[in-house]
Amino acid sequence: MLLHSIQKNSVFTEQEIHSLESSIVDVCTTSEYVADGKVYNKKYGWDYYDDSNKCIRDILDPHLPQGTKITQSHILESFYPFELHTDVNHTGDKTASQYTVIIPLDDYNSQTFVFNEYSTGTNEFEDFKAQYTGELKLRIPRELVLTLTHLHPKDLMYLSLKETFNWDKGSMFAFDRKYYHCSDNYIRAGETSKRAILLWTVEQ
Repeated sequence: MLLHSIQKNSVFTEQEIHSLESSIVDVCTTSEYVADGKVYNKKYGWDYYDDSNKCIRDILDPHLPQGTKITQSHILESFYPFELHTDVNHTGDKTASQYTVIIPLDDYNSQTFVFNEYSTGTNEFEDFKAQYTGELKLRIPRELVLTLTHLHPKDLMYLSLKETFNWDKGSMFAFDRKYYHCSDNYIRAGETSKRAILLWTVEQ
């Protein structure tokens, strides 16, 4: 069974966003994803349940999906738009995956698109394509195609749009980790990078 998405605007105040970001930076461990000589993103990870991070939990917990446990928590700083993937399969999950939670740390001319297509066992879109038996045709709005220029055009024929999330500062979007999703090509829209708190949850 797939979980219902949660989308809330203006959940966190300017002061709370500042407190979250500064508190996380104080305790985080930084890692980079590098490919072809380019830094695609940086992650600033922290232990969500460490006693010293209670001030972070006090701000986030009242707004997060109920009955879940955070299995990974980090600020994601993205320099290139993410392509199609799920978040269903990540190291450290000991119970069933539940939500991906996104909390933008600033206003960005960018969107995350979630599609109706999903997988219960793989993050890779190529695996989904290999098992696909339906008709290949364009089912997403044509105006959406223009924002997904970083994807292979044929890949769009496997998809049907479920929902769209605007990257507005202090908003929150939570969706089932099994759904395929991706960023728009925010570089083409004039952004050079974007930052958000990203949480993965599992069944409590």
